[in-house]
Amino acid sequence: DGFGLHSVEIPFEVCLSKDQQIRIRMIMDEKKREVDKFQTLSKNVTVCFNLIDIILAVLYDKVVNSNELNEAISHVNIHRISCSLSYFEQFSSYEDVLVAFYRRSCMYPYYRSKDLSRKCVELLVGALSKANSIDWVLEKLLYCYDAFKSNDCVVLNHYYIKDCIRFIQLCKPDEMLQDAGCCCSKILPTIHNKPLGFGEEAMVRKLVKDIIGADEDSTDSDDTSGSSDDETSESESISSDSLPEENVLEKLMNLNIQA
Repeated sequence: DGFGLHSVEIPFEVCLSKDQQIRIRMIMDEKKREVDKFQTLSKNVTVCFNLIDIILAVLYDKVVNSNELNEAISHVNIHRISCSLSYFEQFSSYEDVLVAFYRRSCMYPYYRSKDLSRKCVELLVGALSKANSIDWVLEKLLYCYDAFKSNDCVVLNHYYIKDCIRFIQLCKPDEMLQDAGCCCSKILPTIHNKPLGFGEEAMVRKLVKDIIGADEDSTDSDDTSGSSDDETSESESISSDSLPEENVLEKLMNLNIQA
């Protein structure tokens, strides 16, 4: 169905609240001594692969929950859809990121739709093309942080989400994010029309074959029943035509007998 495709729109630009800014400062203060380590990642595009993977999972949850955190299911959606958070996947290209997102978003959540997956990628592309994409990404990471903080996924905040926030805040990878948006925009049509690898093409072919076979069987049965009906009608017409002749002969014979 079209659930989520026409829900509350996710804005392309955001302004961080004071509480969010305070939260970011607290996260930054936890690892003041490791600032240099994060800054060395400023040109490491593989970090951006995993970042985009997480952001797409967050966008999916925002779309299906009308841009509001759902404490019952948001952490499950994000954790299952993101390969980075599920089993620390390492990507080698944005194509791999989108393929993984499409597959997992069409497999694990309650609402599964390729159109819904495409909408999430389009939201990502639109936001990363704006000037203030850093705050937009930070807002999505804080959303993920809040989704994980009161359940079993809280450990992921320490292993991944906080470090992603530090990376964005320290490196300010505007150019890298814009490149990510451009690349995702170019490959999106191909990824969207590409089979997901679940064997769906073979299933569709079998379904079409079964439908065609059923139509042929019904056509044959219709032809058989039609021919039998024709034979029956012909025999009935013959018998009905012969009856008047027999009556005439009987009358003539009766006349001869009387004569």
